[in-house]
Amino acid sequence: MAVVAEKLLKDCPIFHGLDATEISIIAEMLHVQKMPAGWQILHEGDFERALWIISEGQCAVVKGPRESEQRLAVLDPYSVFGEMSFFTAEPHSASVKTLKESELLYFTREQFEVLLKTYPHAAYRMAVNTIGILADRVRRMDEWTKNMVLSAGKDEHQAEWLEFRAKLYRDWQF
Repeated sequence: MAVVAEKLLKDCPIFHGLDATEISIIAEMLHVQKMPAGWQILHEGDFERALWIISEGQCAVVKGPRESEQRLAVLDPYSVFGEMSFFTAEPHSASVKTLKESELLYFTREQFEVLLKTYPHAAYRMAVNTIGILADRVRRMDEWTKNMVLSAGKDEHQAEWLEFRAKLYRDWQF
């Protein structure tokens, strides 16, 4: 796992800011799983609390039934997925499958709870880095949606989009 730890420290954004000792401890907690091309890792609507990292290979995030699924993203090595269910205890909002033979690392929520108690700085840094990844995804989605709505050129769609954005930021209930 030492080689994995070194690669993670250098290349995976979820581990930025962790020292070599923290990376080594987390690397020892990670499970490694090799999967063939076309393997479905997460199923939309199912529930599993694990944070996945692509070590080698490539995966696709897809939504909808298999016969009419829509590809939302292609994930390359050191990309992270499963984070929404990992942190919120909600079903998966999309499915993830391998596009080619892949090596995946995963970290369970139970392991994160142990890390939180024993190495709180490492758990905190992972959580903050994940928030940054999610914020970047939301920002890109917001920009893409805005451009799509504006390019449609219909005033009612633009008004709907502005109303939706206002509700999104106004109606948070904790």
